[in-house]
Amino acid sequence: MNDTDAMSDLNIVALTLCGEAESLGYVGMQGVGSTIQKRTILNWQHETTARGVCLHFEQYSCWLQGPDRNRIMAPDFVIPDTAIAIANMILTQTLPDNTNGGTHYYDNSISPPYWTEGLAPTAFIGTLIFYDLSG
Repeated sequence: MNDTDAMSDLNIVALTLCGEAESLGYVGMQGVGSTIQKRTILNWQHETTARGVCLHFEQYSCWLQGPDRNRIMAPDFVIPDTAIAIANMILTQTLPDNTNGGTHYYDNSISPPYWTEGLAPTAFIGTLIFYDLSG
């Protein structure tokens, strides 16, 4: 059994927001949430739920084995109210998009991934650079 199997959709989405952008506050988590919401609407990689989008293999790095996953899965980790609020909006597909249609992003602390080649960013939020790969 996977350690996420018994978790609610709300918790999976909120933990994804925390693991990916908690340090960037509400606006950063909203940006990551916007990508989750848009991918869900698009059935990205055949995923039809926000939970599926979040947990899809190698899509959100906080779910890879390592320190980010360890932090959000720690028994004493408390999901902030802001992450819960944003996750609720994602699950009802009412989150305002602050990425101008972004479906993907990367943190500027790493070199640009191959998939950014030839694409213009849709938004810059904190250290995150967003792109629309849906077209």
